[in-house]
Amino acid sequence: MQEIGESSPYIVLSTIKKRNYKYLVHVTTGSLYYNFKQLEKNKYLKLTRIETSLSYPNQSFYQVTDQGKQHFAELMDKYSNSHEEIKFSFYLPTLFIDKFMQSDFEESLKNQIIFSEAKIKEINDSLLRNIDTIPFSSKVMMQNAREHYKINIEMFTDLLSKK
Repeated sequence: MQEIGESSPYIVLSTIKKRNYKYLVHVTTGSLYYNFKQLEKNKYLKLTRIETSLSYPNQSFYQVTDQGKQHFAELMDKYSNSHEEIKFSFYLPTLFIDKFMQSDFEESLKNQIIFSEAKIKEINDSLLRNIDTIPFSSKVMMQNAREHYKINIEMFTDLLSKK
């Protein structure tokens, strides 16, 4: 495993934002800080220093411990060998299309199409703006997410045409 050195939750959040990982994972500031504390509690991270400043809150820096590296390797093995189905929250109600008021469902489908088109535009814009800063694997994952939205638009359009 490559040595990653010190980092802080703020740096991780900045990296997620800079690389536009929001299209791939959902991370909130609170959950990230909480998880850093839990990783420290479980001895996967150790606090190495706290940087103070008058203009922003203190920044805690951590380093991965040997126990953390081992745990990471175990998680990589577990998740890199697992298989998950593609699921979107809108798919469940779509299974019960015949139980919806037709006009309500049509409106929902139209909203899903608008949302999917907006996500495709965001991903395209991000890929164009950040072509040189997004790592290759992230670009491929973003392109994959974009294709899922395109397929959803096809499915939603097809459902609308069969009303």
